[in-house]
Amino acid sequence: MDIRGGVVIVTGSATGVGAACAKLLASKGCNVVINYTKSEADARETQAACEALGSRRCSSRRMSPTMRTAGGWRRQRSTAGGGLTG
Repeated sequence: MDIRGGVVIVTGSATGVGAACAKLLASKGCNVVINYTKSEADARETQAACEALGSRRCSSRRMSPTMRTAGGWRRQRSTAGGGLTG
């Protein structure tokens, strides 16, 4: 499946596994939405890393304005209890 240019929301993407997933998806050409609840500084670090990989993103807690800016909803992938493979 070609995921380049898709908009992907990665919940909990400020730190840990969520940040790693966001960076992986950005490296594959996705526009990653960084979603966080507490760690704004960490979210900004993840955001900068994704931008360096070419992602056009928004960092936000609220999804509606974020999705308008990022380009709309196209697909969903839940990785809870699972994983991403390259």
